[in-house]
Amino acid sequence: MTALPPARRRAAASTPLRQPLPLTGSARNPLEKHGDRARQRPASGRSPGSSMTSPRQSGNAQSVAGRRHNLEAHRRVVEAVNAREVPDGLLAPGFRMVNRLSAVTDYQYQGAIGLRDWMNDVFEVFAEGASYEVEEILAAGDDYVAARFCMSGRGGRSQMPLEFRWAGVTWFRGGRALRAIGYASSEEALKALDVDRGSRSD
Repeated sequence: MTALPPARRRAAASTPLRQPLPLTGSARNPLEKHGDRARQRPASGRSPGSSMTSPRQSGNAQSVAGRRHNLEAHRRVVEAVNAREVPDGLLAPGFRMVNRLSAVTDYQYQGAIGLRDWMNDVFEVFAEGASYEVEEILAAGDDYVAARFCMSGRGGRSQMPLEFRWAGVTWFRGGRALRAIGYASSEEALKALDVDRGSRSD
């Protein structure tokens, strides 16, 4: 789960929203402040939450169980969001979502209420039936999952095909999501992840 990416509209204007994050997050209005990167979704046959590639592994064999646990928790959170449900039991105390799409669009969502606000911000742009899914798991470790996300459907006003893509990192503690950050690209997400891991190893 993670914040919304910069996106564009080819159809009529959509309802303004705070740019969501990651589950993992975003800023005030991705559609108007970042221009339209929305495009017609190609037929893929993928189901929500599916991964296109194998996750990048980190650590030794002893961390495999932790990675699997985090991946399962991540999958369950994405499924809950796609069902328009807030997965309270999968959120750690102090959970927050942060946007890192640009220096001028930072926005934070706090706790279960913040996640509900993010969901409302995201889904209100789309007509009923929009889907939120993981396109690719980029990396997984003892306490994090990095993924590329896609939100697709039809614009709530225009009824034209609309699609957002972004990347995000979600950190876990005790099997529950603690922090989620959204980025404009997979490269930015992985770079930020490397910096975070490096700072904790110093």
